[in-house]
Amino acid sequence: MYLMSKSTDVAVMTRVPELSALTACMWVKTAERHSFATLISYAVPSNTNELLLFLRSGLELVMKGQWKKSQGTFDDGRWHHVCITWSSHGGKWAHYKDGTHINGGMGFNTGKQLIGGGSLILGQDQDGVRSKYDVNQALKGQIGRASCRERV
Repeated sequence: MYLMSKSTDVAVMTRVPELSALTACMWVKTAERHSFATLISYAVPSNTNELLLFLRSGLELVMKGQWKKSQGTFDDGRWHHVCITWSSHGGKWAHYKDGTHINGGMGFNTGKQLIGGGSLILGQDQDGVRSKYDVNQALKGQIGRASCRERV
């Protein structure tokens, strides 16, 4: 999927179940340096950032209002394999870049679950469920072979 700088095209996944664990992986190639680039946005009516994965001077994950950031260069015009994992059991989380563990820990949203029934969008941040897209927060580049699983 190639996303243009002025595009509002998105890939939408509905019928997302309630999740107590998650592995999300994709290939990403950015077309701009030093920009905010949304990879995954998952919104529910009670929280438009139930889960948000984006690039901005590193890889950042927002889940239920908590943030985890990992350093690394992703905006170099090359393809990178990006993965995040999370489990509510112990709040174990990890970030991976090109198959290498770059950050992780425990205590991140321990015992919580992602609310099901929301809208999962690739390449755009949604500030409303399937709405209110901001072109300045969109990925300018390409996403390939994206996958989300409900296990670590």
